[in-house]
Amino acid sequence: LTVLAQPKVWVTSSMQRTGPSDAAGSGTLAQLYAGKGEAESFQVVVQAPASGLSNVNFSVSSLSGPAGATIPASAFSLFREQYVYVDKSSVNWNGTNQPLGAGWYPDGLIPFTDPVSGAPLKGAQIQAVPFNLTPARNLPIWIDLLVPRTATPGSDTGTFTVTSDQGSVTGTIAVTVWHFTLPGKSELKSAFLYG
Repeated sequence: LTVLAQPKVWVTSSMQRTGPSDAAGSGTLAQLYAGKGEAESFQVVVQAPASGLSNVNFSVSSLSGPAGATIPASAFSLFREQYVYVDKSSVNWNGTNQPLGAGWYPDGLIPFTDPVSGAPLKGAQIQAVPFNLTPARNLPIWIDLLVPRTATPGSDTGTFTVTSDQGSVTGTIAVTVWHFTLPGKSELKSAFLYG
C-alpha cells in the first residue's frame, strides 16, 4: 500500500501575497474580528507535495456562537485565486511601498458559486473547484465572511476543510463579533481630486 503525501495547508491574512513556489507557511487558525454587518477576509493556501494533488476542494462550516447562536456557512463567499503573470513593474515613485517587479501574482478570484443564485458554477472556462495542483506548487483560496447584521456578539467558531485524493486537512475559523453594527450605507461624500 502506497501512502501519498497530504497537502500542506496554512492560513494567511488578506494582505499577504503568496507566490506559486513560496515556502510553506504554518498555522491553520483563521482569527477574525468584525462588527455586525462587516465583511472580513482571510486566505487558506494549499501546497502540493512532491507527488502533486488531485481533486482538491474546499469547504467551510457554520460558526457556533454564544447561547446557541450560529452564523451560517452561507455567510461565507469562497474564491480560488488565479495566478496572473505581470511582465513589467509599476512605476516606482520612490515611496515606502515599492513595486515588486515582474512575476506571477495571485490576482484573479474565481467564485465557487454564482453570486446571484448561490448555485455551484458549472461549465465555466475556469472552474474554481475541484482542481489539480502540480508538485510543490501553491494555490490560495480567498474567503470572505459577511457577518450578519443580526449576529450575536461574542466568540464564534467553525472549521474549514481542504480535501483531495491524497488526504484532507481541517483548520479552525474563530470570529469575534463585536457589540456594534456598521451602518447600512455611508453617510459621507467622497471626492477624488487629481492635481
